[in-house]
This record gives sequence, structure tokens and C-alpha cells, in this order.
Amino acid sequence: LLVMIPIYFFQGIAIVSFYFEKKQLPKRLRILIYSVIAFQYLAAAFLITGLGFFDIWLNVRKIEHPQNS
Repeated sequence: LLVMIPIYFFQGIAIVSFYFEKKQLPKRLRILIYSVIAFQYLAAAFLITGLGFFDIWLNVRKIEHPQNS
């Protein structure tokens, strides 16, 4: 489980980044939010790791993969 936590954390960061791009947030706001995540690591890490964990089953981002014909 300890090995998987960083993987789920980065999965969660990918989801956050995906929504930043989708909502076209200004770069300064993105930096601010990433800073809050970094400085409030314990609380933010728990939430983001959980988001990454559940993305595997719930497909939060609804990413479509191109179909090969």
C-alpha cells in the first residue's frame, strides 16, 4: 500500500491538472493552488490521493482513447 500511495497521488495531480486545462484557469491561479497543495501537504495529499485512487474505477476525467480500426 505504501508503494501505491505516491502513484495515486500523481494520478490525483493529473486530474487536478486536467481540470485546470479544461477550465482554462490563469497561470497565477494554478501556481497558487499548487502552492497550497505543496504547503498543506498532509490534508491536500490525502484528498488528492483519494481522488487518484477513485479515478481508476470511476474514470473522473472521462478520457476517450482513439479507436484503432
